[in-house]
Amino acid sequence: MQHVVWLETASRDLDEILGYLEVRNVLAALNLQESIEYAVSQLPFHPYLYRLGRVQVLGNWSYTRTIW
Repeated sequence: MQHVVWLETASRDLDEILGYLEVRNVLAALNLQESIEYAVSQLPFHPYLYRLGRVQVLGNWSYTRTIW
């Protein structure tokens, strides 16, 4: 079984997003954190469950797809 490895930048970005949200709405921050943790916890069991986060198209152009 595979495991999820968080990049330092991804972890830092998530902490910043949750911190920003927590100041404004603690419950929303907790709900978001729980949703992300649940989605990530399922990845080792279902590695193709979600779409890729970043997809390259037309050379340097790219777009982001949501994972939920």
